[in-house]
Amino acid sequence: MPDFPTFLKAEAGPDLQHCIAGLYTLTPQSYPTTIRSTGVGIGIGLGRIGAIIAPTITGSLTDIGWTPQAIYVGVGIFMLIAPLVLLTMRGLDVEANRSPRQDLEPASNELTDP
Repeated sequence: MPDFPTFLKAEAGPDLQHCIAGLYTLTPQSYPTTIRSTGVGIGIGLGRIGAIIAPTITGSLTDIGWTPQAIYVGVGIFMLIAPLVLLTMRGLDVEANRSPRQDLEPASNELTDP
């Protein structure tokens, strides 16, 4: 039976992949349709920049004396903050927070107005 820190290390990779899959699902609904592709593209681009520089930052932190455990704790803190940020966004007026009927009402009014 692996010890708890080993379990956390093994679980960090799949958890990060699940976060990314969730972002690909939720991000498009957070932008109006006129800028949706731009918003999603910028988000994906920033994520890829992070993926490129993360090994360099991790190596630099290891060089200045950080332990692998401290690095995992630092990543874990950000993984715990992300759902809290999403919870605070529940009250924002974005498409993802509206019911389908609310999204259709303005469109149907535009079609019937002369």
